[in-house]
Amino acid sequence: MNRDYYNKLIEEEIKNLLEKEEELCREITEIATIFEYHSKEECVNLSIRDIFDINEKRQQMFTISELIHNLDKLRIKESE
Repeated sequence: MNRDYYNKLIEEEIKNLLEKEEELCREITEIATIFEYHSKEECVNLSIRDIFDINEKRQQMFTISELIHNLDKLRIKESE
């Protein structure tokens, strides 16, 4: 497998992971926005499920960031 092809595969995977990370961020924002834009009098609370979902998505984002970092280290440099 040549260097350019290998690096291109890595780039494509990083791009896909970044898109997934962005999607997760939007989902977290949607959940948090429900809570944020209500007054205290409306008594809107995040459910246990909402909190669980946010925490799960945050963990997925962390994992994706780690994957991107590790994939970036696998790229074949020009000098190699």
